[in-house]
Amino acid sequence: MNPVHWIRKYRWRRAIKKEFPKLLRKYARDDSELREYGLKISFTNWRVWNGEGYRRPSPSIYWDCPFGIILYFADNPIACIGFDLACEIVIVDQIQGVRNKENDLRKLRWERFLVRLVTEASRRLGYKEVRISPANKNRWWRIDREQSFKLRYDVTAQREGFKFIKDLNMYALRLS
Repeated sequence: MNPVHWIRKYRWRRAIKKEFPKLLRKYARDDSELREYGLKISFTNWRVWNGEGYRRPSPSIYWDCPFGIILYFADNPIACIGFDLACEIVIVDQIQGVRNKENDLRKLRWERFLVRLVTEASRRLGYKEVRISPANKNRWWRIDREQSFKLRYDVTAQREGFKFIKDLNMYALRLS
């Protein structure tokens, strides 16, 4: 791993670690099992889409982005958020729950938690803006998934204070 990449990963890890406990408490529906949650940062130097994703950190996650955070419950991955970094902007293109983990996901407003975690870490690291792609721009979008994708991407972005910018065809939140 090149030094710049290692430093970037280290800085993100520190920023996320500082934000994780307070955001977990804020978005938990039930705080009795908070210590069961954990995170793992997944960054890659490999910036080429290979048809299955950038990398596959677990059998249940296909990364659509070069950078990501995996949410764990009881040492099992249950959700992830994937993003890319462009100068002073963080672009979220993936918000994914792991199939068959619905019971663990129900204990947390996980979509909002992951978006807010990336937003607050980005703010701490000096990024100027976070953007979220709308549901209809997602590579896995299909008409039979329209409602769930709109809830996951569009509604989550709006609830977290992002505004739709027509010229960008994305939701955006200025951090400074």
